[in-house]
Amino acid sequence: HLRNSVKVTINDINEACVKMIKENCHLNHIRVEGNRTGRQLDGAGDTDSPIASVEVVKMDANVIMHLRPFDYIHLDPFGTSVNYLDAAFRNVRNLGIVSVTSTDTGSLYSKSLNVTLRHYGCQIVRTEYYRELAARMVLASVARAAARCNKGIEVLLAVALEHFVLVVVRVLRGPTQADESSKKLRQLLHCQWCEERVFLKPGSMVE
Repeated sequence: HLRNSVKVTINDINEACVKMIKENCHLNHIRVEGNRTGRQLDGAGDTDSPIASVEVVKMDANVIMHLRPFDYIHLDPFGTSVNYLDAAFRNVRNLGIVSVTSTDTGSLYSKSLNVTLRHYGCQIVRTEYYRELAARMVLASVARAAARCNKGIEVLLAVALEHFVLVVVRVLRGPTQADESSKKLRQLLHCQWCEERVFLKPGSMVE
């Protein structure tokens, strides 16, 4: 078990959420670093040793990700995650992991097309594979954000369910890796008459 060999930071900008995080830590016998006023668990004595310790921070996520490097980042914001991607890839270490949860299913699942265009730069239609399309849009945004920081990605996991889209990538540092990831981005052409779809090759033009 890794326990104290790994430093864990939990962050939220909302005061009420930070309070609930600390309460959950106490209920699960996890010590909150720097928390001198936290109440003891019901029935727990001073001799009880915590199973682990975490740092709980109240800060803008973009700020904390710019302030320090991380080996693993899990983003789970309310709504879209695109506002946090640049900061996430700014300081994540080489071969680190970035996990992104997006709950803006209205724009990802073809319900708010104007928001989709603003957030993801995509013009989409409702298709039978709309969940796969949503996962690909999020991955494309992740790849572009990584490339802006001269980093590439290796996709480890992509899940699209009713209420969220989750993607997990490994970060590969270097402009060569960034270029390789960027080359994999394609536009998708979909025919609404016959449902045929094809990825547009680089340099191709369609009227």
